[in-house]
Amino acid sequence: MPTLSQTKRYLPFIIIIVLLVCGATVYALTRDESSPNPATNTSSKPGQEQPQQTSQPITVVGNVSCLTRSDTNGPHDMSCAIGLQTESGESYAISALDPTTTGSIPTGTRVEVTGSVTQQTSPYNIVGLITVSSIQRL
Repeated sequence: MPTLSQTKRYLPFIIIIVLLVCGATVYALTRDESSPNPATNTSSKPGQEQPQQTSQPITVVGNVSCLTRSDTNGPHDMSCAIGLQTESGESYAISALDPTTTGSIPTGTRVEVTGSVTQQTSPYNIVGLITVSSIQRL
């Protein structure tokens, strides 16, 4: 079993890995944002209302999960863009100014997320992007 001093020695590496994973997730979610074609946004399902861009806080309860890609044809890497899936089946991308806010919560964890939601053009099936102001494990 590692001693406390051995564990402290690896802490900077763990923090760097968490920051890299969070940065890659944010990059993956925002890289198609400049696409001028609104038809590429496949984040909504027929009959599902899109959220309005808002600066008002919203609260969503769901499970932390890997987001599913909207384009299932062609090659895909094995990366996991972290998001939130609600009980009704809606998925949200999540992002925070401090990447350790969302990067330290494993997939499958039930959480309550408060933040502001914006619509995003994304390669993932999402309703929108929640900029997290607080997240609480349930």
